[in-house]
Amino acid sequence: MLTDIPFIMPRLVHTLVLPVVVGAFNVTAIAQDAETPPPVPQHHLAPPGQRPGGGVHHDRENPDARPDHSNNYAMPSFGDLLQPDFARRDMPTFTTDLKLDDNQQPLVQTLLQDYQDAFADGAKAVQRAFSELRPVVDRNHDRENRDRRAADIDDEMKEIIDEMDSVRDHMSDNPDEKDDDQSRLNQLQKRLTKLKADRAAVYSPDTLTGDQFQAAVNNASQALNAWQSHRSTLRAQFISDIQTVLNDSQKPLWPPLERKLTREKTLSRGVLQGESVNLLSLIDELKLPADTRASIASDLDAYDLSLDSALIQRNQFVDSSRTDLWLAFQSHDLPKAQSIDSRESDLHVSVRTVNDDFAAGIASKLPPE
Repeated sequence: MLTDIPFIMPRLVHTLVLPVVVGAFNVTAIAQDAETPPPVPQHHLAPPGQRPGGGVHHDRENPDARPDHSNNYAMPSFGDLLQPDFARRDMPTFTTDLKLDDNQQPLVQTLLQDYQDAFADGAKAVQRAFSELRPVVDRNHDRENRDRRAADIDDEMKEIIDEMDSVRDHMSDNPDEKDDDQSRLNQLQKRLTKLKADRAAVYSPDTLTGDQFQAAVNNASQALNAWQSHRSTLRAQFISDIQTVLNDSQKPLWPPLERKLTREKTLSRGVLQGESVNLLSLIDELKLPADTRASIASDLDAYDLSLDSALIQRNQFVDSSRTDLWLAFQSHDLPKAQSIDSRESDLHVSVRTVNDDFAAGIASKLPPE
């Protein structure tokens, strides 16, 4: 078995995952995902080296590099929050892992459908709020460019006004020269009028004031916070409903299934090298003899629990802080942004550490053959 260790260890410890956040608000797809997997992340949505929607990007060559938030002033992405925790396509897993009988299966399928429909309906409100916010962000995203353009126009207008004053101060009494001076003044006046129009266009009516922009952002933020609370309520209600279907021998099977779904649906959100490794899947691929598998069973159980705890902490913080992080960048509150980013980075590291520690420990217990 030692011959497998050089092969398995790089996969256990050094698997590289390129993270993306899908900025899709497709509620219809959520409601119809029974037989179809989640959409493939659209890499073309983000500029080179950045994640779609201004998310955190980590350097592949330097897995411990600080995140790059250079695009966080753009429209944020909340695709993860619009993906249901449970879906109709999970039914085969529910049936197998919970050992559902023929009478229970249609009941669970109905619960899944009801949950998914309620999820899609609830997501529409936050979808509408951010659909309304997107054009506002697009119009105000280049505010600094507008300010620079306005300053350049102001400088040019001042030069023209100074020149007009100079021409008036030195206007000749000679009729011919006076006509030339007046012609020059007319030209300068035309330029000044044009620049005034350009200056007004920089801050055209379709650009919201700071208060209007903040109001639009606050509306979307409130909708998102309400959705996060409702999303948690839907999850809790579904779990409660499932318990009424299960018998006493099946109820202990729910926690392992819940951890499995958390791994399968959220482990790929990792942003660090080795963070998205699933040791349980890799061990399954080794097809170890029964006695060898039994010798590391307690390690696998401990890994299962430790990874689940780390994932839940990471996911909850990232989901709850995403709006705060974006708003911090919008208001140029760098200390707050750095605080959120530091905590998020620590939680990503915690998930990777679980993988690293258990990978090394499990590999050390595998027999030589």
